[in-house]
Amino acid sequence: MRNNEKKKLLFTPGPLNIPFRVREAMLQEMGSRTKDFTKLISEVENRLASMTHPTTHEVIVSSGSATEMLERVMSNFIQASETVLVIENGFYGRRLANLVERLGYQSIVVSVEPFETLTEERILAAIPNQSFDWVVMVHCETSTGILNPVSEVLRGFYLRGCKVILDCVSSFPVIEIPWDLVTVAVTTSGKCLQGPPGIPIAVVHSDLFKQGIGNTVSLTCDLFLHWQNVRTKGQWRYTPPIPLLLGLHEALKILDERGGPKELGRNLQNLTSELIRLLAPLGLELLNDPSHSMPGILTFKIPEDVEWEKIVEYLEEHGIVIYPGIVESIPSFRICLFGDLGLGDLSVLNLRMTEAFDKFSKSRAIITGGEWDSRSLS
Repeated sequence: MRNNEKKKLLFTPGPLNIPFRVREAMLQEMGSRTKDFTKLISEVENRLASMTHPTTHEVIVSSGSATEMLERVMSNFIQASETVLVIENGFYGRRLANLVERLGYQSIVVSVEPFETLTEERILAAIPNQSFDWVVMVHCETSTGILNPVSEVLRGFYLRGCKVILDCVSSFPVIEIPWDLVTVAVTTSGKCLQGPPGIPIAVVHSDLFKQGIGNTVSLTCDLFLHWQNVRTKGQWRYTPPIPLLLGLHEALKILDERGGPKELGRNLQNLTSELIRLLAPLGLELLNDPSHSMPGILTFKIPEDVEWEKIVEYLEEHGIVIYPGIVESIPSFRICLFGDLGLGDLSVLNLRMTEAFDKFSKSRAIITGGEWDSRSLS
């Protein structure tokens, strides 16, 4: 097997198959107090900034998970006296609610069922005559693939003076973000950017840094001090994960070479449509409507007539990894296409899934003529 061949196919929302050049770039050695590192950080932040709104927002690159960055953002920028509205329609929305609660903020959570559509009217009906300082929500709910209509939901709150924290971990940079409505957005290196996991990214409205000084009691989580040190000295305050940053730097170069975010989005749309076509004969029920979902995430109901754990084991034995769903009310599984995957990889997945469903179906028969909802992704 050549070094650049995939030993496993990761049809998961993370970790992902990342380009071989990204893995290769991570083998370089670099000092953390050198001109090379200063240049590396500057190039990474400038490229990320070009995909945001650099005249009003600042990019902060750190280390850890996206969840850690979300917690840092909240503790740095939400004042103790301010109130928070959390909008949730899935696992990651509930995680935002947990973060807000653990940090001790006054909050209200408005919950919507996982596959139902969010609307501003529906949310306002749940909180009549209540006002908030912050709104916190997820752009793409990774647990289901549902893409929330943030522009529609947030505009009214923006006009009322609310600030917004948006979890766009799975949507950036493919889906356009309404930067005029978003105060802080959080994403990560390890999703659509196809970099290594472990580099969370915050995009923060510049005005917040004046308000955020001293909000957090944590020295290591102080985003203002981190941002200030990078801007004035070109360095991180503490030891940076240089291999991961080198990998992200290379991933951003590859993204540009492949046509940028728009081309990445078109590729995800094409792969999603092709996967739906390939898996149609299995008669699986698709739970998320592709026309209201992030391209690249499909959530299927687990059929009652299969031995699901054995199917997963069979796929793993053949180098294919998929994740179970995390929708509590429906047994489901997800297939995610964010990684460095192509049409040939989809064919391999289809072949092995067909074999597994045939081998571990209680009826031992593949559905070949059943109905299939191939809803348009346009």
